[in-house]
Amino acid sequence: MRLLNEIICDFDSILDDERFKAVDKIKTIGSTYMAAIGLYPNQELPPLSPESSRQASSTGPTNENCDPDLSVRREVARYLLILVRFTIEMKARLQDINEHSYNYFKLRVGINVGPVTAGVIGASKPLYDIWGNTVNVASRMESTAEANKIQITEEVYQILNEFNQNQELKFTCRGSINVKGKGFMTTYYLDY
Repeated sequence: MRLLNEIICDFDSILDDERFKAVDKIKTIGSTYMAAIGLYPNQELPPLSPESSRQASSTGPTNENCDPDLSVRREVARYLLILVRFTIEMKARLQDINEHSYNYFKLRVGINVGPVTAGVIGASKPLYDIWGNTVNVASRMESTAEANKIQITEEVYQILNEFNQNQELKFTCRGSINVKGKGFMTTYYLDY
């Protein structure tokens, strides 16, 4: 329990970093750490990196006039990229813990995108939580991923890949996997 608490506290401390201020920890369930981003659409995002700024300006307002959804997809991609960087930082922290505690813990991550229902339930011990198909699929992405892998849905892949012009992220198609309650889904591993 002490070591699990240390790991969770290290993960929580990542949220203090200005780059990850839009990430919300929802809860922990056993060794599962649930976090989300974009729950507060008016939450100001950190500035884009110089590479991302050049990439965003290269598509320019002219393209957005032709495709009004482009600016929405770009904003979603920015949120997803922050979440991906958060998970990469989690993996680095866990590696550091492994080196200092002589353990071999491995992190599995599942990422999905879409609408959720959020709210506080309970009176004596209120709990903020999120629900919906998006959450369920993200959970399945985590539970079916291989150890030390970040598994993403095809929709997440399409959004990230569209705005990955500087090739910061690499993807490996895992193929079609049977996802409980969803049937067969094409998923990807996110490499960095």
